[in-house]
Amino acid sequence: MFSKKRAKKPRSLSFRLTSRFTTLLVLSHLFFLLAIAFVLKQGLADKDRNLVHARFNEIAAILSNEGLEHLTKTLNSEDELKDNYHLLVRVLDTEKQILYDQMPQRLKNFSQKEIDYRLKMAEDHAGKSVINPRVFGEETIELMSHKVLDKYILIVGFCTEESEDFMGTFFKSALIVALFSILISVLFGYWYSRQALMPIRSLITSIQEIQSGSTKTLVPESGSQDELTDLIEIFNKMILQINQLISSLQQSLDAIAHDLRTPITHLTNRFEAAIRSDGSTVSKEFVHECLEEVQGITSLLTTLLEISEVEAGSVQIKKTHFNIERLFEECVELYEFVAEEKNATFTITCQEILISADRNRLKRILANLIDNALKYADRGVHIELSAAEAEQHWLIRVKDNGWGISRTEQKEIWQRLFRGDTSRSSPGMGLGLSFVKSIIELHGGQIVVHSELGRGSVFEIILPKDSTVKASIETLI
Repeated sequence: MFSKKRAKKPRSLSFRLTSRFTTLLVLSHLFFLLAIAFVLKQGLADKDRNLVHARFNEIAAILSNEGLEHLTKTLNSEDELKDNYHLLVRVLDTEKQILYDQMPQRLKNFSQKEIDYRLKMAEDHAGKSVINPRVFGEETIELMSHKVLDKYILIVGFCTEESEDFMGTFFKSALIVALFSILISVLFGYWYSRQALMPIRSLITSIQEIQSGSTKTLVPESGSQDELTDLIEIFNKMILQINQLISSLQQSLDAIAHDLRTPITHLTNRFEAAIRSDGSTVSKEFVHECLEEVQGITSLLTTLLEISEVEAGSVQIKKTHFNIERLFEECVELYEFVAEEKNATFTITCQEILISADRNRLKRILANLIDNALKYADRGVHIELSAAEAEQHWLIRVKDNGWGISRTEQKEIWQRLFRGDTSRSSPGMGLGLSFVKSIIELHGGQIVVHSELGRGSVFEIILPKDSTVKASIETLI
C-alpha cells in the first residue's frame, strides 16, 4: 500500500504576520501586567507596613502615657471598633499573660493554629512577621511586636484585605482590558496586514497574467512612499522595458523578414526564369546577380551576429598603436570611385596622432560613417575627417553637409534595422550605426551625433587612453 503525502496549503502572509503580531502582543501584555502587578503589590505592602508602624506607635503611646485601662476603653469605643475592624491588638505582661486581646473578624479565614504559632513568635521576638502569606487576592496579616515600659509586650497586626481585594480587582480588570485590547489589535492587525500586502497580491496577479501570456499588465501604484511602492515601480519599469524589447524584436524580425524577402524573391524569380528559358546555359551576368543577392543576405546575417556577439561580451578587441591620419587616408581610398560618381570631396585634418584601438574594427566604423555621409547626401557633398588628442581621450570627428537627421530620429538611429524617412529610398540594412555604437562601447568609448536637417551631421567618437576610464563627452569638453 502506498500513501500519498497530502500537500500542505501554504498559509497566507497576512495570517503569519497576524499570528506573530498576536503572539508578540500577548507576551508584551503579560510582561507589562506582571511588572505592574509586582510594583503595585510592593507599593501596597509598603503602605500596609507603614500603617502597622503608625498604629503601633499610636497604641504604644497611649499604653505608656495613659495606661492599659485607658487603652482598653479607647480601643473598645464604638468609633475605634468601626475604624479598626481589621486591626489586631494584644497586650501581654512580662509573664506573657494576655491582658488585652482584640481579633479582627477577617482572621476567621486563617488557621487558628497558624495564628497562635505566629503570635507566639511575635511574643518571643521583637520585630515583625507575617501570618500565613498567600497568593494575590487573599489576605495576609502584618504583625509587629515590641516591649513597652519593660512591663508590657505589645503586638499590633493589620489584616491586608483591602490591599489584596484591590489586587484581585486589578487583575480581573487588567485581564478583561487585555483580552479586549488583544482582540481589537488582532482584528486591526489582520486588516492592516491585508491592506499593506495589497501591492504584493497585485504583483502576484500581474505575474500570473504574464505567465499566461499577457505582458501588457502593470501593477497599480498605491500612492504610499515605502519599499513596496519602490518594488512596484521597478516591476512596472521592467515590464515596460520588456514590452519595448518585445516590440523592438518584433520590428526587427519584421524588418529582417522584409529585407530577406526581397533578395530571396529576386533569386526565386531568376531561377524560375532560367528554368523556363530555352537555352541550357546560364550567363555570367545571371550568376553574378544571384551572387550579389546571396552576399547581401550573408552580410545582413553576419552583421546581426557580430552585433549580438559584441553585446553579449564574447568579442575581444585587439588594440594596437597606429597613426590615425593613415587610417583616414585608407578609408578615403576605399571610397574613391564612389566619391567620383557623386563629385564628393574629402578633407583630413589631424596631426601625427598615434592612438590605441582595434585598427580593423575602427576602420570599419569610419568606413560605415563615410558610406552613410556619401549615401545620404546630394552630389558635391563635402566630408571632413579630423582627430584631436586630449589629456585622457582621443576625439575623432566625421562631418558632412548632407541631408542631416531630424531630432526625433537622432535617438533611434542606433537601434538595429532602423531606417529613417530620408534613408528608405537608399540601399541599406539599418545595421551600420548599431554596429558602430556597439564596437565603440566595447572600446570603453562613446559616440554621439549632432545634426540638423538640411545642414549635415557630425559624428563624434571619443576613445579613452586608459581602458579603465569610461569615455564621456562632458569630461572632454
